[in-house]
Amino acid sequence: MGTLSPAPLPRGRAVRAAVSLMMEHGRIVERGTHTGLLAAKGRYAELYHSQFAGRGAQAVSLVG
Repeated sequence: MGTLSPAPLPRGRAVRAAVSLMMEHGRIVERGTHTGLLAAKGRYAELYHSQFAGRGAQAVSLVG
């Protein structure tokens, strides 16, 4: 598995972006909306679910 460099956010904050980029080793490996990247079930979804496993969906929702 490659090295991931997530951008930490202050607790309770969310970033709303039209496009998100997933990077590994300095290269863009996935791009899209939060919802689209989760639906693709790729590296972004893997990282997202590993970070928020066991938490309620409302607590981690990035789209409103």
